[in-house]
Amino acid sequence: MKHYLNAGDSVVATCRTPAEATDLIALKEEYGSKLLIEQLDLSNEEHFDRLGESLARHNVRIDIAINNAGSGSGKPFGEWNTESFAITFEVHTIGSALFAQMVTPLLNDGAKMVLTSSGVGSIARANRQNEMDAYAIAKAGVNMLARRLSIRLADRNIVVVALTPGAVLTGMNPNGTISVEESVGLMTSTLDKLTMEDSGGFFQNNGTVVPW
Repeated sequence: MKHYLNAGDSVVATCRTPAEATDLIALKEEYGSKLLIEQLDLSNEEHFDRLGESLARHNVRIDIAINNAGSGSGKPFGEWNTESFAITFEVHTIGSALFAQMVTPLLNDGAKMVLTSSGVGSIARANRQNEMDAYAIAKAGVNMLARRLSIRLADRNIVVVALTPGAVLTGMNPNGTISVEESVGLMTSTLDKLTMEDSGGFFQNNGTVVPW
């Protein structure tokens, strides 16, 4: 987000509880009208309707849409249950689908849509090295979503891709190997280079194709 704000672009940022988003509030104070903060919880279907209506009232038109929300990885095999799978799918897969549906009418022709995926969502690379089963399956669904959206939106020249940020060091992933800044730099550079030939693809942060 700061990358685009620093480039002079206008940005719409969403979070579950705007009043408690201290980092976003600080950015709002710094960038003023260039940053619009809206509420969105990917597990709350009503939020999508309200957000779409709010952005339409603000006459927002979008060149780049990035869905980057996430949640925990679920339970290991032997402890699986409906709830852990449902929560993971609700945020990652269903949330991504509803986000795409909400934002599509606001996209300019020729825009780009990024659905954040993960390397563990690659079926070709599936292994037993982690217990992120529900998360991996949900992200595989995100990859299929990107492919199907790319077909639906091709007539508007909208590029849709699944993009993995890599193993980023965050509060959710304390074992990450690259910083947020490194990942953002790679992803934005890749995003700048994407064309319609790439639409529907699954890519690493540096633009390398990830096998399905």
